[in-house]
Amino acid sequence: MYPYAQDGLLIWSAIENWVRSYVNRYYPNSSLICNDKELQAWYAESVNVGHADLKHAAWWPTLARVDDLVSIPTTVIWLASGQHAALNFGRYPYGGFVPNIPSLMRKLIPEENDTEYASFVADPQKDEIDREEYRKKERRS
Repeated sequence: MYPYAQDGLLIWSAIENWVRSYVNRYYPNSSLICNDKELQAWYAESVNVGHADLKHAAWWPTLARVDDLVSIPTTVIWLASGQHAALNFGRYPYGGFVPNIPSLMRKLIPEENDTEYASFVADPQKDEIDREEYRKKERRS
């Protein structure tokens, strides 16, 4: 069992079904997609300008079929919703613990021979050393 895949596929399928019904309403056949100059210009800009470093990659869809137009917004919506939530919403339990994200710390971590080391080990998030103390210690080094 792989819960991310199982749940993710349910979300992906719901997004894809919604996008397909929307696309089919305005583009019931592929010739309408190929002849829509604005749609083709938007896609060309997305690939050639938005992803200039990857514009020659072979995996880009051609945007010539209804299925192409369904897969592109389905992917964008998935990345901004289901995948984003799965990757980022669980980060706070890790990132909310200051020693895991040292860039949030406002002072140096005490060394083992420092007087405040035991206090730090007991509660790493309790103490906040200001930037001035950090600068003083850096100047001494």
